[in-house]
Amino acid sequence: AIMVGNTEWPKWEKVMAADPVDEAELAELARNAPLTRPRPGHADLAGMQKYGFDEARPVLERASARETAARVALGAVARSYLKETAGIEIVSHVVELAAAKAPYGVYPKPSDVEKLDADPVRCLDQDASKAMVAEIDQAHKDGDTLGGVVEVLAYGVPVGLGSHVHWRRDETDRDRAARPGHRGRDHRRGGAGPPPALRRVRRAHRRQGRFVIADHGTRGAGR
Repeated sequence: AIMVGNTEWPKWEKVMAADPVDEAELAELARNAPLTRPRPGHADLAGMQKYGFDEARPVLERASARETAARVALGAVARSYLKETAGIEIVSHVVELAAAKAPYGVYPKPSDVEKLDADPVRCLDQDASKAMVAEIDQAHKDGDTLGGVVEVLAYGVPVGLGSHVHWRRDETDRDRAARPGHRGRDHRRGGAGPPPALRRVRRAHRRQGRFVIADHGTRGAGR
């Protein structure tokens, strides 16, 4: 069994309680104020419009990193299962973060996982890692956020996985269809400019009326 502790629950237990809570008690809580400004790139705006909410709290409580944590935990189980049953090993690393890029063509191997885990941005190249950390520090000073590109490698995948006969038997196509739906990932890339993931959040979103939305459309939260 896997248990992921929800440290956020005590902060919302009374504010978002399904049962009535005394108004005097709620008035003293900092999170009692309605959140009426949707966060760019999150599910706030879409959830408010779809379900008729006049604020974002009911949406952000559901579409949060706490759901993503469960997906990550299950992903770790699936990775272990692939290794034990099929000898397939999965390795992921960061190749771009804002303007910082790792050298092209440098692919970490399963033996490098421990080194990647120890790196603050999970980048194999030390110079690129330092540049990425510098980008993060500067964005923090500017009150902004960054995106990046993660590369996932699979070693030991057997030849002939899936099928060329029909899309329902083609695991590659099914995988491509599933990945964009995962929280916190954007796979859209188009036009001459950089993808939204590589821009600062203030440049990757535009205003529409009184809301700020992503250039690539509103979608799920979890980033």
